[in-house]
Amino acid sequence: MTERMIKPVDNNKEKQETYRYQLGRYKHAIKEGFYYEALIIVYALLEDRLRSFLYYCGILPSRNNMKINKKIKSEIQSIMCGEIPTAKTMSGIKNKIRYVIYLLNWSENVFYKEIEENQFYVGLKSQIEYLDIAALIDVLYKLAKEKDGWLAYRNEVIHASMNKNVISLYENLSDKVEEGMEYARFIDSQTRILKQKGKVRKILKLQNN
Repeated sequence: MTERMIKPVDNNKEKQETYRYQLGRYKHAIKEGFYYEALIIVYALLEDRLRSFLYYCGILPSRNNMKINKKIKSEIQSIMCGEIPTAKTMSGIKNKIRYVIYLLNWSENVFYKEIEENQFYVGLKSQIEYLDIAALIDVLYKLAKEKDGWLAYRNEVIHASMNKNVISLYENLSDKVEEGMEYARFIDSQTRILKQKGKVRKILKLQNN
């Protein structure tokens, strides 16, 4: 295993401290017009909230483990139309978005009578039903659209800034940062509902770490 250059958080207390610090940095960056830094923080927040979404659905066994939960491998494969997430694919934000959309679509299209004998399925569906599924899917598609999605814009800014017209580069940057934060806050609100209503991790006897 490759050793990380930056130490991850070890517990919920450290996680909360990191969140407070980074959101403070975000507010300062917006106030001072440091939109590059704000963009990076928004992207990190989006990815973290999507990871937490998968965590509270029981797909990830722990916060720092990107391998799927082996206890429910066959169920995950069924939900995700035969696709089996791996640690590599789980690490990408677009893959996280795709897997969350799989979960949302599955919940909308499966009936309880079809899954009543599987506690994980029943718990997962009942948990997801508390969410604003249509609005969440809409946000995820707006993020991930290939041509004009928020992530495509972010990638152009981060990976090709030195080859962009300066006026064009900066004229929409503040608006795009604000748009991304709106998406992040909405995904966070839905993830919080999952956490509050959560049954899945208890059903699977997984710790909340």
